[in-house]
Amino acid sequence: MLGKTSMKRMSKRLQGMHRGFLMITLALVSLGLIMQFSASGGDVRIFALPQAIRAMLGLLLMALIAVLTPVQLFRVSYMVYAACLGLLVMVALVGIMGLGAQRWVG
Repeated sequence: MLGKTSMKRMSKRLQGMHRGFLMITLALVSLGLIMQFSASGGDVRIFALPQAIRAMLGLLLMALIAVLTPVQLFRVSYMVYAACLGLLVMVALVGIMGLGAQRWVG
């Protein structure tokens, strides 16, 4: 369980986020969702809903990274790098070649 001081620190870090970048990010996400809705012919379930779910996960991840200190980010950086390299190797090993691209997600 997080202590009161950690919660205060995380709240302070979230409030210290650059408002301009946050607004630009939200505007681009909104524009993308509008484009997806328009491309689907008015049916939200085809393109817009999955994109909205991914956008929410991305914004949540952005907020999580924003509350981490640089020392905490450095601690996990090698694990993230190793995971990315592992995913690249996995694409080379189990990926399916089709139409000139190698895919590992069906």
